[in-house]
Amino acid sequence: MASARTDHRTTDLTDLTDPTDPTDPTDVLFTGQDLATLYRVFRLNEYDDREMASDRVSRYGSYLRLNKAKFADDWTDDKAITTSAAEFTAAAWEVATGPIMSSPYLEWLPDRIRDIDTYFSEDDGSLIVRIEVAVPRPPELLALRGWREWDRSARYGYSGYFTPEDRMLKHGPAMLTSTLLLIRVPDQALTRPQADPDSPELPDTTTAKTAVWRLAEWLEEQLIDVLQALKAAEAGNG
Repeated sequence: MASARTDHRTTDLTDLTDPTDPTDPTDVLFTGQDLATLYRVFRLNEYDDREMASDRVSRYGSYLRLNKAKFADDWTDDKAITTSAAEFTAAAWEVATGPIMSSPYLEWLPDRIRDIDTYFSEDDGSLIVRIEVAVPRPPELLALRGWREWDRSARYGYSGYFTPEDRMLKHGPAMLTSTLLLIRVPDQALTRPQADPDSPELPDTTTAKTAVWRLAEWLEEQLIDVLQALKAAEAGNG
């Protein structure tokens, strides 16, 4: 999902992870500078968000308006957004990523991350993040011959772990190994919903951006050990 594009100047947005911080997110979210998490697992494409915006304010904000139904409160008859922090954060994340936004507002940068999506726990309704990470074949399968692996070519102008094209399967089958991470999101990583001041049926753009950033920064903390372990193993086998 990460694209080969100019890496514009980035700004640290660490303060936004603290819901008690009095800093106004508008000061850093609408500067036109890309924002990367500490280990560069995630990036908010703020530069494109402003430069490509039809209203010259926020392209992501336009997509929020187009997808307002994802933020609707299903328990009320009047036009209002959800009061659930889990539902609000999940919707904000979904709109910020592909396939809804292409190019996305939020990108995950490591090649091994294949996909990230969310769902709600059937146990208590909490938000759960599902992450697919490409991994090497386990030792039990390394000896098998004739199997293609992930396509590592820069097919779209950037590197990644891609599914081989169908035409390549004429030369042999493919065995694509990955691991699936399921992570429950705690309340402190969620963002309280806030509606647009002028349109109660629409999510507030700044609050939605903050929700995406806070979840991205928290997820990086959960992922970094996994990604670094895979990188170390790859270097050891190189």
